[in-house]
Amino acid sequence: MYIIFSIVSFIILIIFATLDIGFSLMDIWSLPSLLIAILPAFFSTMAGSGWKPVDHSLRCLLVGASFSAEEGVRYAEIYRQMGNIALWSGFIGSLGGAIKILSHIHLGDPQSIGAGSAACLITTLYAVFFKTILCIPAELHFKVRRE
Repeated sequence: MYIIFSIVSFIILIIFATLDIGFSLMDIWSLPSLLIAILPAFFSTMAGSGWKPVDHSLRCLLVGASFSAEEGVRYAEIYRQMGNIALWSGFIGSLGGAIKILSHIHLGDPQSIGAGSAACLITTLYAVFFKTILCIPAELHFKVRRE
């Protein structure tokens, strides 16, 4: 329930932001930045915890499957780690964008500097949204249900 509420709230926020500011959703869409921010979080969490706990925790979130108190503690830790790894991946992506900016400074082309700045910021934005929209509500779901 937390995740559905978070996703709906995020979509409503994005719609109001695009109406008020006047930019389109395609201005903040970057598939490489999204992959840099989110994929390492999933893969490193699965490497550290295994596929079965991640799979069962997703089923508990989406379908409402039952889980024990010990599983709740483990699943909350999985999503806490996943969110932290996503943030670090976003920061690493930001460093990549900063390198792109610095590599174009000597050319004097302001458009290429702007593209690098966008890549630099959007990767961190995706990581923060991933942690805020998915990981924190999932962690709270497992903490609240076990207490």
